[in-house]
Amino acid sequence: MLRGQGKSPMTLNPVEQKVYDALKKAGVTTSDKAKKVDDIVKLCGAVGKGQVASAIASLTSKGFAAVGGPSRANAYYLKK
Repeated sequence: MLRGQGKSPMTLNPVEQKVYDALKKAGVTTSDKAKKVDDIVKLCGAVGKGQVASAIASLTSKGFAAVGGPSRANAYYLKK
């Protein structure tokens, strides 16, 4: 669960939380710093590529992540 998000924080599963924390720690918070899934897998350590891809899709649908900027169609960054 994300802390400091108001009265009703959105809960994330453990893999989503690990991906979120890894991206936040790496400073991937703007479209110009967006990372591709393979790079995010490296940031997350022992999490598989399929799990990371699924977590990114879920974070994107929940509004926590977005698809990267120009010429980075397959790259993602955190919005929140």
